[in-house]
Order: sequence, then C-alpha cells, then structure tokens
Amino acid sequence: MSDRIGTVRAVSFSPTGSTRRVLRSIAAGIGAARVQEDSLDRPAWREAGVQVGDDELLLVGMPVYAGRVPGLFHGGLPVRGTGDAVCVVSYGNRAYEDALSELVGLTRRAGFRVVAAGAFVTEHSLNGRIAAGRPDEADTALMEAFGRQVAAKLRDRAACEVPIRVPGHEPYKAYAPIPLVPELDPERCERCGRCALVCPVQTIDPGNYRVTDPSRCIACFACVRYCRAGARSLAEPARSAFERKMEALREACQARREPEIFL
Repeated sequence: MSDRIGTVRAVSFSPTGSTRRVLRSIAAGIGAARVQEDSLDRPAWREAGVQVGDDELLLVGMPVYAGRVPGLFHGGLPVRGTGDAVCVVSYGNRAYEDALSELVGLTRRAGFRVVAAGAFVTEHSLNGRIAAGRPDEADTALMEAFGRQVAAKLRDRAACEVPIRVPGHEPYKAYAPIPLVPELDPERCERCGRCALVCPVQTIDPGNYRVTDPSRCIACFACVRYCRAGARSLAEPARSAFERKMEALREACQARREPEIFL
C-alpha cells in the first residue's frame, strides 16, 4: 500500500446500524480518497463474501454478542485479502471481553495483516436505556482521531510490521447468547415487510411476518428496532424476566466506559 490511502473497504455486520456508524466515523478520520461499504447483514451477502484488493485498507466491524463476535462468524470471516486491516467491535457499555481478540484472529486467518484495533461503546441493542445516545459527540471525535492515528501508522511501514496485541484469552468463553425470540402482534403489524428485510438470518416469513425457525434467531433485535408500529416484542413470561435482567444490567453499567484502541 502506498503512503496515500486510496480506498477503505468498510465491511460490517451491523443489524441495528450501530457498528456501521462507528466505521463511518473512523473512515472519515482516515481520510481515504474513497470509502466503499460492504455489508454482511444478509445470508446471500455473507455467502458471496468480500474480496479486498491488496492496495485497499480493510476496516472490519462487528457488534459484541455475549462477549464474543456473533456466532455466524465463529467458523471464519467471509472476507479475503492480503493487505492491511483495522478491526473494530462495538458494545453496549458492559464489556467486550474476548470479542476484539477473536475478530483480530479471524481477520488474520482471512489473510490480512492487522495494524490497529479498537472497541467502541454504542447504545445497547437490547436495551436503549443502556449507553443511550452513544456514540455521542465525544465518541465520534475519538473515532475520527483513531482514524487519523491509523493513517499516520500506515505511513510508517516499520511500525506496521510489529504485531498488535489486544485483550482476550483463548480458548474463548462458551458462546451463550440470550435465547429470546421477539414475537409478532398481528393486530399492530402494518405489513410493511421491513422486519423480514432486516433480519440477518432471514427467518421472518415475508408472507405473514412470523418467525419461521426460532432456533435460527440470534436475538439481534433488528426486527424490534426497525418496526415503526411496535408490533414485535417478547411474550410473557419471557418479557418480564428480560426486563428485570435488563434493569439489573443497566444498574451495573451506569459508569461511562470509554473507547479503547490498540496501535
């Protein structure tokens, strides 16, 4: 890669859009001539994969699920290339645990040299009261500053040869996502089809908008977040149990966590 960054390939899995917004702010700081966004949010896109050119910088981002990257990617990252990469995770102000280390490992196994990594706080996908309003202006400024640091490091080829180290422990903790499946209230449903469109595992029937295979649901809550009619929620007694769990989590996560970067 030349001293001037030509293209940043911003590749994300971001069902609720938070991680994608983080990558956009970092890319703005990098100041590349061109930014191309690639999404891994749909099965067909993951199956097709993303091929990154040797002269392009990969900026890859994932949300943290249960302290790890989403289970859809435990077997490998559907991205290939041999150039430089920056790894980013977003999380809801609790902890990112092994997720950043796992993403760095997946990216290296996909053929890339990881030159930088970062963990950034975004509004919790399951409870908007946790880290509400984040990323805020201060977060965005730090994301852009991180992007500028990445650009500066890429101009120092000797620095890029030194492998970065991020927190995390292998073998990674057992993956135990919350087993929750939002259900449809057909009387409130406006039949707009957005829930079926945004579901990253395509388990919502576009004909009746009901979940066809609950075992495939990854509890990303994209269908809840994007439903304008509020037609999706948890059924009792799961709803009450979930609300108690989220309130306890909110109480435990009130202290503001700041972004962590590794260069």
